Amino acid sequence: MTDIEKKLEKHKTWLETNGKNGKRFTLKSTDFTESDLSKTDSLFGVNLSKANLFTANLSKAKIGRADLSKAEISRANLSEAELTGVNLTGSRLFGAELTRANLTGAKLFGAGLFGANLTGANLTGANLTGANLTGANLTGVNLITANLFTANLFTVNLTGANLIGANLTGANLTGANLTGAKLFGANLTGAKLFGANLTGANLSEANLSGTILFRAIVQNTIFRFNLGVTEVLQQDLIERGAIFKDKTLAMPENQNMHLLSLVSDITAFDN
Repeated sequence: MTDIEKKLEKHKTWLETNGKNGKRFTLKSTDFTESDLSKTDSLFGVNLSKANLFTANLSKAKIGRADLSKAEISRANLSEAELTGVNLTGSRLFGAELTRANLTGAKLFGAGLFGANLTGANLTGANLTGANLTGANLTGVNLITANLFTANLFTVNLTGANLIGANLTGANLTGANLTGAKLFGANLTGAKLFGANLTGANLSEANLSGTILFRAIVQNTIFRFNLGVTEVLQQDLIERGAIFKDKTLAMPENQNMHLLSLVSDITAFDN
C-alpha cells in the first residue's frame, strides 16, 4: 500500500467515526497526475486545493464537499463522479470528461471548462459565475436555477438542456446550440445570443431585457410573457419563425407563481 493509499484509508476512518479516529486527509498541492482514483469514496470533504489531477481517473468517485479550488483537472475523467457541493472555484477543467457527473450546488466561480464534456451532468443550483465553457458539450445537462452570470458559453452545445430559472445575465451565448432547451423563467438580461440556435426552445417568461438575438435561429421557438420584448422585436421574431403563445407582452405580477406553474406544465407546453 502506497503512502497516499494509507492516508486515504485514515481519512475514510475519520469520516466513518465523525473525526474520533483516523485523520482528515489534506492534499493541498498534491500531484495526482494520471492517478487511478476511480470509484474511490475516500475523498469526501478532502482539501485538494491547488492539487494536480491532470489526466487522473476519477470516474464514479465520491468527492462531495471537497475543496478543489484552483486545482488542475484538465483532461481528467470525472464521468458519473459524485461532486455535490464541491468547490471548484478557479480550477482548470479543460477537456475534462464530466459525463453524467453530479455537480449539484457546486461552486465553479471563474472555472475553466473549455472543451469539457458535461453531457447529462446535473448542475442544479451550481454557481458558474464568470466560468469559461467555450466549446463545451452540455447536451441534456440540468442547470435548473444555476447561476451563469457573465459566463462564457461561446459555441457551447446546450441541446435539450434544462435551464429553468437559470441566471444568464450578461452571459455570452454567441453561436451556442440551444435546440429544444428549456429556458422557462430564465434571466437573459444583456445576454449575447448572436447567431445562437434556439430551434424548438421554450423561453416562456424568460427575461430578455437587452438580450441580443441578432441572427439567432428562432424557428418554432416559444415565447410567452417576456420582459424586454417590444412589439417591433416580437413581429421580427414571428417573421423568423418564432411562436408567441400569448401576444400579451406584460410580465405577470407574481412571476414566481407563474414559473412554478410553467414547471408543472412542461409536458403540456412541449406538446
